[in-house]
Amino acid sequence: MAVYFVGKKENAWFGNPAAILSHIPDFRGCVSSPEIVRIGKKADGWRESLKNCIDDQLDLVSFPETIFQTQISNKVLQANTDNLQEVWIGMRRSSMSGEWYWLNGFAVEDTNWEEGEPGSVDEGQCAIMSLEDGLGWRDEDCCKAAHPVCYKEPVFFPVE
Repeated sequence: MAVYFVGKKENAWFGNPAAILSHIPDFRGCVSSPEIVRIGKKADGWRESLKNCIDDQLDLVSFPETIFQTQISNKVLQANTDNLQEVWIGMRRSSMSGEWYWLNGFAVEDTNWEEGEPGSVDEGQCAIMSLEDGLGWRDEDCCKAAHPVCYKEPVFFPVE
């Protein structure tokens, strides 16, 4: 994807191609600042992983829509140079209601739970994503050590 600058000087039009911003088009629109998807370097519990992302001015990834799950999961797989088996994502079970929620506040509608998941409240309060076939999610004990997927949203050109 490239953005072109066009201008006019006196009676002549001119233009220059801008730098290429992305070789992969984004389904959400025209990106001016790309998203950041990074696997955290330190394996830790869910809460500590969330803090590590925040300390890097990122969020623990929340991806409520199927198309977004696919795009981000592909980027996570590309970033997985250490051949990790599983990573923390930004979904958690409410201690009060037992319902799952995304940290970014979106409703939990499109999910990728592995078969038989999520289990009961006693089985786990935090969501972990397998980096094996299917990229399925499981509920897990929040104290388990795993690497986080940290994320920063892209900035899009305004639509007129």
